[in-house]
Amino acid sequence: MNGRCCLHWAVCAVLCLAALTEVQAAQVVKGTLVASPAEAGFIRVEIDGKITAIKPSSDAKIMRGQVGKDIVDVNLREFAPGDHIVAIVKEDGFASSVKAFHGRVQGMLARVDGRKMTLADERTVMLAAQPQIVLPDGRTGTPADLKPGALLICRVNPITGQAWTVVATGNTKSEKSAATSQPEPDSKPKIRSVMYSAPDPLKAGDLLTVDLTGNPGGKASFEVKRLLPVTPMKEVSPGSYRAVVEVPRGKTVVGAPLIGRLAVKDEQAPPVQASRLITVIGGRAEDGQGTSLPPAKPAPKAASTPRPKPVSTPAAAQTASRLKASAPSTSETQIESDASTILLQPPVATEPEDETGPDVEVASISETLPVTIGAPTVVVPIEDADHPAPPAPRCEVKVMLTNPPEGATISRAILVRGAADPDSKVRVEITYNNGKTGILKLAGLAASQDLAVGSDGKFRMGPLPLEGPLATRGLVFTIKAYYPEREDHGTDMVKVVGGRD
Repeated sequence: MNGRCCLHWAVCAVLCLAALTEVQAAQVVKGTLVASPAEAGFIRVEIDGKITAIKPSSDAKIMRGQVGKDIVDVNLREFAPGDHIVAIVKEDGFASSVKAFHGRVQGMLARVDGRKMTLADERTVMLAAQPQIVLPDGRTGTPADLKPGALLICRVNPITGQAWTVVATGNTKSEKSAATSQPEPDSKPKIRSVMYSAPDPLKAGDLLTVDLTGNPGGKASFEVKRLLPVTPMKEVSPGSYRAVVEVPRGKTVVGAPLIGRLAVKDEQAPPVQASRLITVIGGRAEDGQGTSLPPAKPAPKAASTPRPKPVSTPAAAQTASRLKASAPSTSETQIESDASTILLQPPVATEPEDETGPDVEVASISETLPVTIGAPTVVVPIEDADHPAPPAPRCEVKVMLTNPPEGATISRAILVRGAADPDSKVRVEITYNNGKTGILKLAGLAASQDLAVGSDGKFRMGPLPLEGPLATRGLVFTIKAYYPEREDHGTDMVKVVGGRD
């Protein structure tokens, strides 16, 4: 009996020791999500005032949900700033489990005092340092834009209670008067921004992350002409929609537009096109409108036809003797030259001529044609004889960027203005880089677009909203404008700094 008891206690001790060792090998990390860069595969979490990067392992459990409701499996890109993060980090530094929680507060606004909002039932909600506030017309605003009586939906951190997203859905007074008056145009649903994050150019199998912001509680979707059909998007936070799709195989598009759509209560918002055009390499070539570009076929060989035999006539004999006897006059030379030019045109695909043909012997038609007679021969290729290539245009006026200025801080969106040759074409490219390396590096192409310069010599692009990864504070944007079709590109370039988190 004593032996069995000893064995039992020994087994329990071993199990407890193993469990204790496993707990000590893993660490539970809790904090507030600051950013979840698209395609980065990690999140930034604020823990005790310090920013820490957490990278899940390949088999990690990733979940998100509202406090008091079920949490579901999601993609890491669906996390939103302000979420409360609970992660289990292993000894190797990778997280085996990452869970995100958020709360929801709803009520009628009574007053706003700085970052403190007081609701009609005396509940108070503190705003985060830089909250996202969506006004009833779909525009973003500040706490001062919130009016007493507005109905608010707040996404809050369940631990700190701070609101990171506030959506104003209406006003009690306006709702009462809505029954007797027609709705104002501003009450219609509106898309505030559409952007995507992906490598440039894309290839088959790459992931395309699309973000759309607008009115909350709607149904959002997007499409890429001749590349992706209408694809539904998921509302990851009030007014913010996201979709992640894989680029299909066997497709190639150049400069294809990405169109975002939003419907709220069966009312459609005007579609909005992303500022960046999409290019996919590999597969069947298509242009931005989906027009196929079939491979060039070799030109068919011309069928051989019997060469006309020379026909001797008195007129021909007289002409030959005249040419040998004396030098022709200027007018005669011009006439003979013009006649020879006409007779030596390459054959066209028409009805065959009578074998009696003209009274001229055609020796052969080669790949080149002489264009003058009685002067040094100038040889022009057949394909260029009728339409010679125009000379490359010279850069007369260098492209000049007038906005934004060098070193400016951009807080909301990038609006590009400049001057160039009137009625020319200018290409504007915007790239970004945070200056870091390794896993913390954030760099890529934000936009690339060809612009038509007006008759006044001015061009404009944007605004390009700083959303998603482009909203990282301290990100350096390089704006380059140049003539894409000229040898002297006349390039101008400025650098600005992003001022959002």
